Amino acid sequence: MGFLFIGMLVAYLLGNIFIFIRGLQAFGALVSIGRGPLFVVKCLFSIFFWVAAFALPVSLFARNVVLPEFLHRFLYVLGSIWLVFTLYMVFALLVAGLFRKFRHMATVVAFCCVVILLLCGYINYRHPRVRELTIDLSGSAGKGEIVGKRSVCIVAVSDVHLGYSTDKKSLQRYVDLINSLAPDIVLIGGDLIDNSLLPLRQQRMDEELGQLEAPMGIFMVPGNHEYISGMDAVEEFLANTPVVLLRDTSVLLPCGLRITGRDDRSNRNRLPVSQLLKHDDFPEILIDHQPYELAQKDSLGVHIQFSGHTHRGQVWPMSLLVDRLYEQSYGYRKWANSHVIVSTGLSLWGPPFRIGTSSEMWLLKLYF
Repeated sequence: MGFLFIGMLVAYLLGNIFIFIRGLQAFGALVSIGRGPLFVVKCLFSIFFWVAAFALPVSLFARNVVLPEFLHRFLYVLGSIWLVFTLYMVFALLVAGLFRKFRHMATVVAFCCVVILLLCGYINYRHPRVRELTIDLSGSAGKGEIVGKRSVCIVAVSDVHLGYSTDKKSLQRYVDLINSLAPDIVLIGGDLIDNSLLPLRQQRMDEELGQLEAPMGIFMVPGNHEYISGMDAVEEFLANTPVVLLRDTSVLLPCGLRITGRDDRSNRNRLPVSQLLKHDDFPEILIDHQPYELAQKDSLGVHIQFSGHTHRGQVWPMSLLVDRLYEQSYGYRKWANSHVIVSTGLSLWGPPFRIGTSSEMWLLKLYF
């Protein structure tokens, strides 16, 4: 993992050097101003460019340092935008390089195309889809029959990544959308928090979480980002909200439905699934943040599994890589015994763009 991180960091640095050189060349060729003013323009361009390039690493390393909120937000948002800008700008400049005779003008066209693409990706991200799924578990219920209610409505979300990017205002919008679906139960499949609890406390986001309405309960499992933020602090924060954190624990609801939450694989001492499942004839939903070992869980007879984590790569072509890394990288699939849902995430980590993927929440209607 360390070598992978170093490799990505080197690739990111080389990509920025490539864009920077081409940008300076385009300035010199296309801006018809005096030598003195051109030098000033290039200096300003250089300062902005490298501040943007290093903004995200600085923001991540300083995530728990108490600084003015606007500075944290500025560095995080600018840096995360620049991350995806770098990816697509390198691709665009490689294509622009094919037009050698008009290379500098092609550089400007490439920049404009990338900006338009990112704008479309931002609009796509800001409009999450509600994906509806009906599952009949009547054959799975033995003594776990619904008492006085023949169906349960569940809203399942994952990867909200609350922080400087997904802020208090965004959370309020998500809470309103969830409540508008009138769920009996809300499931949160991990990574509710981004990288630090600091912005959640500064913005009092527990107030919005307290507005969630689900009469049968709101249940969450940790994701890897809860561990990045510090599990002890996360548990303390959630204790002031209606969210029930399940870490290798199970809850049997009065309606006859069992919710089992698995701790994230960041905890190497978490229990194996075989020890978590109750096999007591009550329909059981397993929440496991990272969608690994799906075939094994299917063989153990998991009725429904809900996961997130993958984001499906968030932007193309990362989605192609993620599709190859997981048995099921996103969406719904009926396995031999299990109904498996892997969410691409309600929000996202870092860059506020969805290109080739979409933000989503799941509306599950279970019949017993």
